Amino acid sequence: MSGFKIIGVALKLLPKAVQLNVVVKLVSRPMRIPSAGSELSRLAESRNYGANGNKVAWYIGTGPLIVCVHGWGGAGAEDMGKLAIALSKLGFTIAVLDLSGHGASPGKSIGFGVFIRDICEFSESLDKPIYAVVGFSAGGLSLMAARYLGKVYAKKYICIASPCKPYPPLKEAVKSLDLSEELTAKYQEYLASEFGVPWDDITKRCFASCDDQQLCLIYDNTDTFVKPADADEIASIWKRALVVKTNGNKHRLMPVADEVIQAVAEFIVGNR
Repeated sequence: MSGFKIIGVALKLLPKAVQLNVVVKLVSRPMRIPSAGSELSRLAESRNYGANGNKVAWYIGTGPLIVCVHGWGGAGAEDMGKLAIALSKLGFTIAVLDLSGHGASPGKSIGFGVFIRDICEFSESLDKPIYAVVGFSAGGLSLMAARYLGKVYAKKYICIASPCKPYPPLKEAVKSLDLSEELTAKYQEYLASEFGVPWDDITKRCFASCDDQQLCLIYDNTDTFVKPADADEIASIWKRALVVKTNGNKHRLMPVADEVIQAVAEFIVGNR
């Protein structure tokens, strides 16, 4: 029996009143993954941001500002390094965030609520407008939530393999910890609370279209972590969204895939 399965068995023996807190703590632990070797930290300038000024964003290039946000539990800003360097060569300033518990930013807990808070704090600290934002996986959904809250405004939004709802941690918790139906429902309700809306309203709130904004959705047909059909669900809400589907790119490697980087660049430069 795996370690998580053993924890799942032990979880069922705990009082129901504390089970949800245990699940949240387990799922929210930072999982710092070593960088694949991006040149971002060598080429970019680090700047602090956040309410306590202890989180780090990496800046590279000159020109209109593009903000890039990584996914949950990876190597942080380094995961977006290849993309950021490529975009900087097109005449843009790229700010790549290390969110709490990732990369150079401290933090003992991660999650959608933390992602959204950090993105809002970064946006509020800026002294120049944002031209475009690029978010990968959980970072994309969190960016769109910050937009819905009125804390982020850009002309162009790009989501790379971003879930239409925060279901990946729920799916992983159910699978790894063998959650009961009751505890699954409670954890789903908790995840929705991080967005401040009911679960069924998350997609339509985060991806409500706006006439002066553009959205590009880049997903892979073979992705087993985030459903490629999420792009179609989002596009049914944001009717003018550009949907790009690739084939054969593993979820975590989407931001470094050449065809993904090309699609992002073409969308950002188009009608500039």
